[in-house]
Amino acid sequence: MRLVIYDAKPGAGLGNAGLRLSWQVWAWKQLQTKECDAVLPATSWFNAISWANQFERITWLQYWGHGSAGAVYMNEETLKPTDLAVLGGKWAKDAYIWFRSCSTFNTLWGRDFAKSVRKHTGITAAGHTRIIGLTQPGLQVLTPTGVADWQDLSGSSVWCFQSKLSRVAS
Repeated sequence: MRLVIYDAKPGAGLGNAGLRLSWQVWAWKQLQTKECDAVLPATSWFNAISWANQFERITWLQYWGHGSAGAVYMNEETLKPTDLAVLGGKWAKDAYIWFRSCSTFNTLWGRDFAKSVRKHTGITAAGHTRIIGLTQPGLQVLTPTGVADWQDLSGSSVWCFQSKLSRVAS
């Protein structure tokens, strides 16, 4: 299963309304082109993780929402990597989780977050060290045997239209 979760309530204001609309359109596009199997506009991490837990053999999970160094947010709630442990038996071989959020893997906090996600899921974790938009710079990928030793603000760039990690089998 290829899953997309996005923040259905990213906050007030025109900018956040635009982001929510872009996440909705992107999710719809992925469903229509069969690049993903299911989408959830989530309002809480509990809601999102419970939803994902109903699936077997999750090959990848993308999260679209706000982030900062060492954190991802949904409806202004911060994800605790330990909460992802419940999905432990659901991951397919070579599965990955991709946080498509600004700066989540930047600084020591971001590298620690990446390691914690990997520790509690046992899978590859991907995220960005920079502010993302139409282009998504600063992509870093931490494999199950990799080392989180990247520099702040470093990483490759992808377009927001890219639906899967090119360096990871899905």
